[in-house]
Amino acid sequence: MEGHGKFIKIGKSFCVGIVGLGEGKGLLKGLHGYPELKVMGICDVNHELVDELKRQFRVPYAYDKLEDMVNRDDIHIIVINTPDQITY
Repeated sequence: MEGHGKFIKIGKSFCVGIVGLGEGKGLLKGLHGYPELKVMGICDVNHELVDELKRQFRVPYAYDKLEDMVNRDDIHIIVINTPDQITY
């Protein structure tokens, strides 16, 4: 990942989806150093951020609903980076 200074080959390719681009933006950036982990989809309720990151990182698919990403057969791993606290 970003800042680790080395690349360790994992031996198999996986397609990744990232949900929640506030925190997930760092992961998206970091995965560019790992050609075996290709980000195929991103998902967030912030349409402007999704569009910007889709273009910047050349992500093939962008969503505003998790269900649409989950239904893809070509995404092997989905990383969920949404907030875990509830505010009232």
